[in-house]
Amino acid sequence: MFGTLNPDPTHPSSYPSTSSFLTSLLNPSLPPSSDRTLTEAGSSWSVLDSSPLPPSRRSHTLTGSPDSNSLIISFGFHSSSPNAFSLLDDVWEWSTETGEYEKIATGGGIETGGHLSCVYNDHLYVIGGLRFQNRQWSSPSQTSLHILSLTSPSLGWTSIPFPSIPSRGELVGGCLNDKMYFHGGLRINGNDVMGMNDLWEIDLNTYVEKKFKDGPGERFSHAGAVCEERFCVSGGRAFKPSGSWYMLSEVSCYYFGEEVWRDETPENRYERVYHSLDFFEDEMYQFGGYRSVVNGNQVVAMVDNDLLKFKGGEWLRYNREDTDVPVRFQHDTEIWKGALVVYGGRFETTEDCRVVNEIGLGGLGDEAWMRAEGDAGEEFDLGSGVHLIVAAMIITGLMLLAVFGAIRRRALDAGEPAIGMFGRSNNAGMEQNQIDEIGITEYRKEPSGAAVLDESEPEEAETCSICLSDFTEGENIRKLPCGHIFHPECVDVWLKRNCSCPACRQSIRTMQRAGEVRERLERERRENGGAGVQSQGSGGGESPGRGLLGAAGPPFGDREDEGLEMSAITSNENENEERV
Repeated sequence: MFGTLNPDPTHPSSYPSTSSFLTSLLNPSLPPSSDRTLTEAGSSWSVLDSSPLPPSRRSHTLTGSPDSNSLIISFGFHSSSPNAFSLLDDVWEWSTETGEYEKIATGGGIETGGHLSCVYNDHLYVIGGLRFQNRQWSSPSQTSLHILSLTSPSLGWTSIPFPSIPSRGELVGGCLNDKMYFHGGLRINGNDVMGMNDLWEIDLNTYVEKKFKDGPGERFSHAGAVCEERFCVSGGRAFKPSGSWYMLSEVSCYYFGEEVWRDETPENRYERVYHSLDFFEDEMYQFGGYRSVVNGNQVVAMVDNDLLKFKGGEWLRYNREDTDVPVRFQHDTEIWKGALVVYGGRFETTEDCRVVNEIGLGGLGDEAWMRAEGDAGEEFDLGSGVHLIVAAMIITGLMLLAVFGAIRRRALDAGEPAIGMFGRSNNAGMEQNQIDEIGITEYRKEPSGAAVLDESEPEEAETCSICLSDFTEGENIRKLPCGHIFHPECVDVWLKRNCSCPACRQSIRTMQRAGEVRERLERERRENGGAGVQSQGSGGGESPGRGLLGAAGPPFGDREDEGLEMSAITSNENENEERV
């Protein structure tokens, strides 16, 4: 199961310009909460949830110690909408026995996401991460290992610097016994952005670091895990010499005994970023993540919820479709007493992935797995077994397209909304002159309005939800009638194919006509000296509660006559959609 994502969460610079066309958002339905505890993990996906919940988050960590009865959730980003996010500085303990959450600490100045953490000897260890300050992304000035006592969290954090280790975010790894291992990541220093390729070990008793042989190539946004004999990484991204990035499908493992990296990429490879990787009984398990699929001249953003196992040199897929597991990326997972626990992440926003899911891996026999097909370079190939059916469908489709294409062209020539196979479509594309009528303005950051800013309040960033670049003061933007803003070069390509906002999906035409109604009503109000607009069929008198706009009221208040006209617009367009 997968969901298509709009907007694309990753920068489209590595794809052709046509990649700016993004598929529509398919909202996943979230399952109801359950009182089931982790100690009852079964051989199918279950929902573990309780109330109250911590703030939803992504790029956080989920970790725990096998000899305790809790998992620790730390830091990350919270996104309440596709356009805004904030850093979190909290640490939560989740009881695997009761399912209850308890906030045990704040970061003490540590606000980060894309970091790595583990629990050892009743202490939480945190390293790396990215920060967002003054509307700029950055890595920490130096790498430090932050330590919090879980038995006495009120004592606060202790930090140990490691100047020999380059700072970074989006690093991956984990803990094995008394050692922390991590690889790769993204280093940001001003305008300098660099992918990392180094593998490190930190002894959590002596705090001595050790550098291993560099990996096969830089990568970030990848997944990694460690077991007794090897450290493995899967997927991720890397930079091209031009500065754009591309997705990876390789699986590479470093063997500690032989001190060598090996390429173990299977034939049925998977391109994934922001997924997770874990070891259980010396076998790798991969869950979820983001990928881009080529569909003709389009690049479709997809988010998955599939569970894969790497065995015998190939990926196996858990063969049950589970709608209880929301599609997600930028989540974290932990193997906990034989169960794979999934927490947090993002689909469109972090609110899409508030639930906790788990599955008992020990109870999954061979019959629960099937060979995966892989998706690297996928182009929606339907396979040779259905070629005749597909050919018939294509021929029929071409005939229908020819008929409705002619009707659509005639409608466009007449200046009317385009006609689709099921009537007039509000999502038919706009012409460039229609897009230009929306206009271009300069971005201005709204003042907070507060005399003194609360420094503890997370700083929110306003970004273009298509390219995910932050808006800068004075930059050209196109503001749609719904209020969402984008770079013109980003949103224009979308509007030529869809007459709707890519963020909220409201019809541009409906909003424009609604604006015309509001302007007319306001003009009539001014012409009548602010006394209101007479209702139709009222005999010229003012009907109480209808069409009245007091002098102290808002410029476009809750007016019944306005609502009637708005309803008429919607009804007419719905009728057009249903008319063949």
